[in-house]
Amino acid sequence: MAPGSEWVIRTDTVVNAAGAAAGVVGRMAGVDVPVVPIKHQYVVTAPSGVPVTAPTVRDPDNIVYFREEGGGILVGGYIRTPDVWEDPNPLSQPRALFPPNMPKFEESWESARRRLPSLRSNGQIVKVVHGPEAFTPDGEFLLGETSVRGFWVAAGFCVHGLAAAGGVGKVMAEWIVDGQPEYDMFAMDIARFGTHARSATWARAKALDSYSKYYDIAYPGEERTAARSLRRSPAWVRHAELGAEFGEKAGWERVNWYDLPKSMRNQGSSTEEPSGTSDASTNPALPGAASGGALPGGALPGEVVSGGAQLGGAASGGALPGGALPGEAVSGGAQLGGAASGGALPGGAVSGGDSSDGAVPDGVSSDGALSGGASSDRDLLDRTSVGPLVDDASGEATERALERSSGYRPGGWACRFWSPSIREECLATRDAAGLFDQTSFGKLEISGLGALQRIAGNDIDKAVGSVVYTQLLNGRDGIEADVTVTRLGEDQFRLVTGTAFGGHDMALLRRNGVEVRDVTSAYACYCLWGPKAYTILAGLTGDDLSFGYMQAREISVGYVPVLAQRVTFVGEFGWELYCPAEYGLTLWDTLMAAGVPEGMRPGGYRAIDSMRLEKGYRVWGSDITPETTPLEAGLGFAVRTERRPGMKRPESELACLLLDGGKDVALGGEPVRLDGTPVSRVTSGGYGYRVDQSIAYAYVPPGTSRVEVGVNGKWVGADVTFGPVYDPGHQRIRATPWK
Repeated sequence: MAPGSEWVIRTDTVVNAAGAAAGVVGRMAGVDVPVVPIKHQYVVTAPSGVPVTAPTVRDPDNIVYFREEGGGILVGGYIRTPDVWEDPNPLSQPRALFPPNMPKFEESWESARRRLPSLRSNGQIVKVVHGPEAFTPDGEFLLGETSVRGFWVAAGFCVHGLAAAGGVGKVMAEWIVDGQPEYDMFAMDIARFGTHARSATWARAKALDSYSKYYDIAYPGEERTAARSLRRSPAWVRHAELGAEFGEKAGWERVNWYDLPKSMRNQGSSTEEPSGTSDASTNPALPGAASGGALPGGALPGEVVSGGAQLGGAASGGALPGGALPGEAVSGGAQLGGAASGGALPGGAVSGGDSSDGAVPDGVSSDGALSGGASSDRDLLDRTSVGPLVDDASGEATERALERSSGYRPGGWACRFWSPSIREECLATRDAAGLFDQTSFGKLEISGLGALQRIAGNDIDKAVGSVVYTQLLNGRDGIEADVTVTRLGEDQFRLVTGTAFGGHDMALLRRNGVEVRDVTSAYACYCLWGPKAYTILAGLTGDDLSFGYMQAREISVGYVPVLAQRVTFVGEFGWELYCPAEYGLTLWDTLMAAGVPEGMRPGGYRAIDSMRLEKGYRVWGSDITPETTPLEAGLGFAVRTERRPGMKRPESELACLLLDGGKDVALGGEPVRLDGTPVSRVTSGGYGYRVDQSIAYAYVPPGTSRVEVGVNGKWVGADVTFGPVYDPGHQRIRATPWK
């Protein structure tokens, strides 16, 4: 081929292995490949008799690595202030190398001399290599098929291209030829990056952070701060007002827990009625509408009144004065993000889904206005609290659990990023109700039953309004996804999956011929769970709420049209409540106003994880993967009859491990041994506050009753059980409080 000439090669399969130029090559095919070329240096010293058998060494404390090269020592390192290679045409030359930048390498070289004293006297540098390395937003490889059918990628190796070449070639060949690799490759699958990774600015910020901290210890539960606050729920402003500790997943800001002031935490019973309300249980106030009459000049919450102050919350899409957060005071003494004194909502009919008899929901006046008027979520929580904790079985106060758990703090790594608020949120959900924002969960709309039914383990062909829990299976019956599917119409379905799995699951469905559309950002989702959930929701709607478990119905909640699904991930009665995103803030405010006087408390994902452990609910990517089958995972009940006979008899089963004591908490990856012999690793773990027990999950041989778990530097005994340890009869989930 003559220099500068172009040839066309027609093929069904292309693998983009262009390294630091993979992003440019991807754009040629209309694909976003979030690779960021970062300048990286290493040096080689003069030969000094270092044997070729010398091991490769990493020194995370000094952020350097070593290996033998040419009888000398190759020294490379990561720095805190890396530079990006800015070249719009990286393919203009076969290999890009830059002049040495020894001042930039000085930190790595001095670190190497501290670790290897021989370099101080025998460390003559004879070679410097300075070139671009392809890094990714999370520091993991980019492998797999892209959104363009037949266009694959194998790039973003983060300085590990040579070391990983053999394994990458193996799994890529299996993926392309067989349709699936031998191993679970989700952590490296390019499909883990959705449209949120399309921004080059976002990818750059994340990749620079990943590079600069590449050798840092990744503590369990630690949250990175680069390029944050990208995707936010409609209720994010309320979460911030309540002192939410946010985590991030797939670009979404999600509440880990609420760090409420002590005066606002649920501390026993209270008979005081919130001011500005009458009969708070049936006449809820709406946060953002304050008691005591109209706002100045008849303004509505959120409108600007005289003097330029904004009342009742910040308008969407704009910054607050001086960069203040909602609820902070700004110049002039006005406070933003809570409700100002006064203010009535305009009249108007309740929208959508009204009951056939025309009944008006409790808490809504005949002209459609919500009555009452507490000033904010924070004020509501400050003036109300949950009653005494009760035992699930006896109804008597569990004094032992109170005494032990109220002062509980896990030991070891589990306490590094932890809060006692997690316990409070769990117990409020058990004894009254919890409200959780799961807007970030992936939501996919599917047309057509046939292709979906073929890859689903369970039977999807149920009546309209049914919700089916199922796994999506590969050719080896491995679990490629763990989802719920709601039948919205004869040929219309909505699939809900984990926050980080939407892109992966959509790619899986499309490869299997399913017509699918991502609607994650179109809907907010709030989960109302707990024994008082019915009382709270019934006071906000005139619609029938007596539909059963794993069923869905269109209802109205206050003003808001909602799809209510009787589904739980915490083992308590309640609903997932979906509404179009523009109603999201209104729905959150409505639920908070009605729920807090009943003892409801907002909760975060750490509480959800604690409660799902107690119920034995699996998490895809840790407890279940493409390498495990439903039968191994204890999910045979979710496999339709005709699919079960072809599945291999399991040699191990996912079991619940109840660790002795309670201070030692496994988080995942810890070794498990049986009779002194290692047999497994913990898939996930944590502390169950409703049962007052340290819980872990691991695959063990059938019939195992006792194991040991290596946690916090010692072996801890654990009893083995194969069922949920909280409400094993599922009476709470299937309760009928309307009877």
